[in-house]
Amino acid sequence: MKLLVPIDGSDESEKALNYAVKLQQQLLPGIEKKIIVITVVPHFHIPSNIERLGKMQNSEIISISERIEELNDSIRLSWVEELNSIKRKYEPYDLELSTEIISGSDSIYNAIISLSDRENVDIIVIGNIGLGSTSKNKSLGSISRNISELAHCNVLIIR
Repeated sequence: MKLLVPIDGSDESEKALNYAVKLQQQLLPGIEKKIIVITVVPHFHIPSNIERLGKMQNSEIISISERIEELNDSIRLSWVEELNSIKRKYEPYDLELSTEIISGSDSIYNAIISLSDRENVDIIVIGNIGLGSTSKNKSLGSISRNISELAHCNVLIIR
């Protein structure tokens, strides 16, 4: 069984990953046990009319787009380290765990659904809310809601 687990650093996404691992552990020997852990890093964009504003750094002016590119690189590097840590944590388990970072996507849920289609996953296991949730009752965030409504495979939402 191939599972896709989107993570964003929230407690809920960690719960979803732990649940996916437990679920895979319950499968009989000989059945494929693969988990794909994905994080989607949206690219920061700036309007072109503020590009001329800059910031001094070491007596040089760097453009806003250069600074944003530095921030994007820093965020991506941070996620590489986090995903490597996740791989190490689950190494002792009898499953295949791969990770992927998708950068520059304007739509987090579309990036997740596209990867699930490409990888032909059986189930997307996702937390009910994530870091960006603004849900008042915290029952379901916009990403998990959109994935549950638009995915072409089963979706398991973890609370």
